[in-house]
Amino acid sequence: MRLLIATLETQGTRASDFARCRPGELVMPHIHACPDEAVDGGCGCRRSLVGFDSHQGVTTFSVADLPLAMDDLADSVRG
Repeated sequence: MRLLIATLETQGTRASDFARCRPGELVMPHIHACPDEAVDGGCGCRRSLVGFDSHQGVTTFSVADLPLAMDDLADSVRG
């Protein structure tokens, strides 16, 4: 299954990059983003994804083909 994971590969390309979750962690879009936040604003919620486990943001991520079944993914989402 192809999923998004956090990566450090291009971390630092932009001065506002950050990685608060572990590399390889499954990531998803934020449920809420600050409505008045600029894309490169201090919060970073407008251009980052959040880790399934850590609930922390990351601005660099990639697509990975992982050996997960749909049930495994559902378990990851439920925590």
